[in-house]
Amino acid sequence: MPVLSKDDKLRLLRIILESRHADLREQNLIRQGKGHFHVSGMGHEALGAVSIQMEPDDYIVSYYRDRGLVLGRGMTTRQLGLEYFAKRNTGSGGRQMPSHYSDADLHIWSVPTPTGSQLLPACGIAWGIKLDGKKNVRRHDHRRRCDAPGRFF
Repeated sequence: MPVLSKDDKLRLLRIILESRHADLREQNLIRQGKGHFHVSGMGHEALGAVSIQMEPDDYIVSYYRDRGLVLGRGMTTRQLGLEYFAKRNTGSGGRQMPSHYSDADLHIWSVPTPTGSQLLPACGIAWGIKLDGKKNVRRHDHRRRCDAPGRFF
């Protein structure tokens, strides 16, 4: 892993703080009755460190708690706010739940709600990269034992 420069460290700290504060803001919106659903990403902020080291042609098949990851990839807090309120001019066109981030230009694959169901598209992306002979990476995350016996098909 390359050594992070001072600018990279400051960028990472900004991503971590921005991720946490946006999460807190969404929680407040829920309590105020201005939001309809919230999935906290607290504790997952440091994933921004992964995304700031990725190349522009790399792919992310994320998990619905990956706010820090998509912020580090280049999505803005404004975009995530529009996603939260399911607005039309978002990566999903307003058709996804909050915290289900996507952006075709940044190679962020749309998040399916059932944990683990992003494994098949992630494998397909990785296979396509291999068949094309590219050196890109595909970052995928699955958690909560979604691959436990009897739960993975």
